[in-house]
Amino acid sequence: MSLKDNYILMIASCKKYEKERREGQIKQFLKNPKIMQGIRYFHLEGDQTKFVNNPESKYIVDEKNNIIYTNTKDDYLSLPHKIICGLTAIYENYNFNYIFKTDDDQRLLIPDVFKQMHLELKEKKPDYFGRIGYMQEQEERGNPRVHAADGFPWGYIVGDGLPFGHGRLYGLSHRNVEYLVKNKYKNVKRELSEDWAIAKNQKVEYRKNCLFIETNSVFMDYEKFNKLKI
Repeated sequence: MSLKDNYILMIASCKKYEKERREGQIKQFLKNPKIMQGIRYFHLEGDQTKFVNNPESKYIVDEKNNIIYTNTKDDYLSLPHKIICGLTAIYENYNFNYIFKTDDDQRLLIPDVFKQMHLELKEKKPDYFGRIGYMQEQEERGNPRVHAADGFPWGYIVGDGLPFGHGRLYGLSHRNVEYLVKNKYKNVKRELSEDWAIAKNQKVEYRKNCLFIETNSVFMDYEKFNKLKI
């Protein structure tokens, strides 16, 4: 069974951490055909130097190396812009039913997870899935501490009581991606928190048609994973 035209895995990445994060992820599961079942994957890398001669372009797809270069900075605060560029690239160039989004510091815990998710998604047909919570409006507390060196400010507000999926792994249906790309590109771009930017800018109908998946059982941060492997 090939899932090639069903799903695409989009992975937030950074050139700075290519060796310790991206390459380990490729080795661990991305090049394993039994795990991936034909699913395409792309790492997103911000590199504005590639757009000097075409500054209006949003992305460059490097299929050979499974990279989408985005016309963004390659830093933490540019993640929302990078993600919406990646969604645009995939929407404009590939067939898919869903896009899965994760990060390059994640390692897979369940080898047949894509088969399992395929069956559940076919049955329930959500527009949004992941580790969904219902956070009320509040000031973001984690990012200003963890990403202080990246300049994440205090006072950034997240949450509105509607479904909100954690950035470790979430998924968007084709129509959800289409809506975001066509109607909310600028809105997503100007946010600071990527998973919140994607959540808040969905059409409410799509956002509420959601499915909870315990993504902490699917992926683990690479540092913890490497300790388990020792």
